[in-house]
Amino acid sequence: MKNFFNAIGVASMEKIHSAMIAWILDDKNDKNIVKEQSEESLFATFPREVRSEILCKMFGIEDKRHFNSIQTHVEWNDIDIMIETYENEREIWVIENKLKTPEHKSNSDKERIWQTEKYVKLIQREFEGLNHHYMLLSLGGDEAKYKTEEVSWNSFSYSDLYKLLNEKYKEEIVEYRQIKEYIYSIERMIIELENFKDDPSSYSIVFEPKKKKEKKTKLLFEEPLKENVKKAYYILENGLETIFQKEFLKKIVDDAQLKTLKEGMVIDEDNGTAEFDYTIARFDKEANVADNGNLLFQIQFQNGAFKVVIIHQNYRNNKPEHFEDIYGNKDKLDGTWYKIFNDVLKNNCGGKEGWDLHKAQNIEKNDNPKPRISFTKNIGSDWYTNKDKFKEGFKEAVEFAESILDPKYIQGDNNHIKSVLSKLSNE
Repeated sequence: MKNFFNAIGVASMEKIHSAMIAWILDDKNDKNIVKEQSEESLFATFPREVRSEILCKMFGIEDKRHFNSIQTHVEWNDIDIMIETYENEREIWVIENKLKTPEHKSNSDKERIWQTEKYVKLIQREFEGLNHHYMLLSLGGDEAKYKTEEVSWNSFSYSDLYKLLNEKYKEEIVEYRQIKEYIYSIERMIIELENFKDDPSSYSIVFEPKKKKEKKTKLLFEEPLKENVKKAYYILENGLETIFQKEFLKKIVDDAQLKTLKEGMVIDEDNGTAEFDYTIARFDKEANVADNGNLLFQIQFQNGAFKVVIIHQNYRNNKPEHFEDIYGNKDKLDGTWYKIFNDVLKNNCGGKEGWDLHKAQNIEKNDNPKPRISFTKNIGSDWYTNKDKFKEGFKEAVEFAESILDPKYIQGDNNHIKSVLSKLSNE
């Protein structure tokens, strides 16, 4: 019989994963408690002693503890899983589950802050004086964006979760059918991801832009046995193309040994295709080096193309004044950054070939064009099969970024930016 969780396509559903993890940990489903209510139940989880150990292992706590109560809450004030335990005192545990989407900023008290910071502030306010614990669960073991000396988030991957449940509690799992099937569904996702990362050339369809793909209905129901579909069927069926692309981007950065890039890289997606952004510096609209402005000078990569970009930090929620910060008056196009990028183009892109200038689309027609301008170079649609091509493309993007930040264009103290570029070019 097909695994229940695979059958309902749970692989990409963060909320169902969160609900299942909360169900496993909660007292209400404890094997011993359920037995007190009825002689036998098909819907029971581990005894509290086992669940206490699972909880501590997930949060990186090695001390053996045995809680007197464990209560879980799903989607509590936007927190994926909030857990209350009692041993000698009450404690609060927070799990932020980021399976398909990376951590992003959200509004809190009229400011935009990282989700992990928002949740820490919320917990500290609502549960002042109690011990708090925080854990970020993700497919690849991502680091939380918010960490301080007083507050740390334990990073935990779905692979870690699989190993913990399957290896540590293998004997107990036999009698827990729901948990067993859930573990097997995680295992399938992990195996498919590792196969994908090890042999990306066999999954070319996963790297094609979604707008150019054949309709999924045709792929999955009319032509499921086509060679380019057969191997990627699980990925397509569960809508995992983008998250698998993101994990592969992390791997190729590791393989290329671009340590500095990895530290400063944000992996996101645009229109269903994974991308990374590396911010070199921040500027104000006049292009004076202050490193605290609203404009981000970045190297980006998406779908085989490197980009050297100046982009407003509120690009996705842009306003007309954000466009003006780069382009100036919409009719005159007299903005400092627009002039700089045009000047670089006129000067033959610093001798670099293959870089094309991309301006905001439909400047003349669109009432609210996007606040972004870039130079782009495509390294080929087969970029994922050649890590050396990727590394060379990145180094060329760094060199091209240096030409845009030439002193004749950018005034002020740019020692910090030179230092960042030097580190990147020496990787």
